[in-house]
Amino acid sequence: MLRKDRDGLGFGHGPHRCLGAPLAAVEAESAFAALFERFPRMELACAPEELLPLPSFLMNSYRTLPVRLAPVQT
Repeated sequence: MLRKDRDGLGFGHGPHRCLGAPLAAVEAESAFAALFERFPRMELACAPEELLPLPSFLMNSYRTLPVRLAPVQT
């Protein structure tokens, strides 16, 4: 499912917008689709409150994101 508002500030804005932003979006969409197709039962491997934020003023992220992978049953 794609977001309706896809103009994030991470790639800049206006005349300073990153020229590679459309390619990065296509690559991310392809990679996540393949990941979720291969591991449809992927789940967080800890309680959400155990996730430690990455101290950065540039982006919101976590130090680690532990997940459990379970491949498709055949």
